Amino acid sequence: MSVGVAYFDNPESESLTGGWYSINGEEAKTFSDSATLNPQVLWITNLNFSDYFQNRFGGTNHIKNSSYFRMALKVIGQDIGVYDDTMIPEMVEKLSGVCYRTIRLVSESMPGMRLQGFSLYEAIYSWLGLDDIRMDSGAHYQRELQSAFQEHSVVTARRRYSSANDSEIVRFVPNRVSHAGTVLSYPIPAGNIRYLPGPMSVDDFIRLDNPGFAEIVVDNNSAVNPGLLAFGAQYTSTGIMREWSAQPEVYFMREMGTKFTISNVLTYTDQSKAPQLPDRLTSNSLVCNSYSAGVLADNFLYALLCKRRKPGKSGQSFFPSRSVYLRSVDRMISYAMANVLSGKGVQVTSYGLGVINARVTEEELEDSINIAAECGFYMLSTSSGRFQRD
Repeated sequence: MSVGVAYFDNPESESLTGGWYSINGEEAKTFSDSATLNPQVLWITNLNFSDYFQNRFGGTNHIKNSSYFRMALKVIGQDIGVYDDTMIPEMVEKLSGVCYRTIRLVSESMPGMRLQGFSLYEAIYSWLGLDDIRMDSGAHYQRELQSAFQEHSVVTARRRYSSANDSEIVRFVPNRVSHAGTVLSYPIPAGNIRYLPGPMSVDDFIRLDNPGFAEIVVDNNSAVNPGLLAFGAQYTSTGIMREWSAQPEVYFMREMGTKFTISNVLTYTDQSKAPQLPDRLTSNSLVCNSYSAGVLADNFLYALLCKRRKPGKSGQSFFPSRSVYLRSVDRMISYAMANVLSGKGVQVTSYGLGVINARVTEEELEDSINIAAECGFYMLSTSSGRFQRD
């Protein structure tokens, strides 16, 4: 399949004109309007979600919005160091090459996948044949699962950050294929749910034969690093946090010295293995370390960790047991990485899905990169691209 990037000159306009395009990373050329884009090519555009629908592309299969790969086209450009509006043809060529190599990996590792919908992770979800809303026993415990489904882990302590004028948010990541593989190595809930009311000891909860969730009460003052508290953000006036958490997270909290009690438990009657990354991504070290493989692994993982939209116009979300459990695993792993950086003086702002965001000044950048490298991960990009490595 041919894959192209179409970069509109005026993406926020109600009446789109042309712009620059490149197919499979080849030389960029100009186009006059969207009607001239070859329908046999999969086009990734610089249109955000609202502009995409405003221009009535929602019913097309060959034109996608900027976030088709879950991260915006701008972020991909920042990651590979080419996002520059003064050099649009060169930028479009590089972005087109990345998109082409990613889709080629998709076709090689997941044959027969139909690249429909608004995102790659939705296509992966369909290809895996998942249907959580119909098949997940967690449908009767959505309040508890939603409580355990923490979508964003942010630093909660008030810290004195550098002013916005002389600092940027920097993204640090481990190898994304390896991170996804680690998260997916954990068993996931299966079978029916048993609700166990009343207190349970931490040891008994951790030793349960199958995956489970516990309603916990945490004393924030006992957290080793309250600024990176990964285990929920629902605070009362007394400073006590209430949250449902999965076994890996509870185990990690105990190891970190956090004081908490368990009030109630949800446990499953069985467990199963999570879908694994395709061999094409993991069997070859060159592929495993490529940026395109990282993009695909990120989308594969997110397909298994995302909440689902219920059918109809209610706009309500469904929280699959698997997604909630694996998010807890990811949060545990990402928290550990963030905690190491924070302990070495890096000002972490958020973390999750293997990405650690930190705020640094240009003077702090080199030291932060070296610290991250020592911990096994590397810098992808800065928020505006002003800071560049020599």
